Amino acid sequence: MDLMLGLLLGFCISWLLLWLDGVLHCAVRAWRASRYYVYCDLLEKSQLKPSNCVMIQTFG
Repeated sequence: MDLMLGLLLGFCISWLLLWLDGVLHCAVRAWRASRYYVYCDLLEKSQLKPSNCVMIQTFG
């Protein structure tokens, strides 16, 4: 009985950690995308070339 409970608990904990990892990756991607578009908007408002926007994304 203890073995089955331990295996079930381990499975639930590993599933929870995998789910949290996916949520974290999704949040980081959304944060980085919003930061990238904020820089692009600032560049467009300052009359700089749009190609600079790609440079900020790759080097920033």
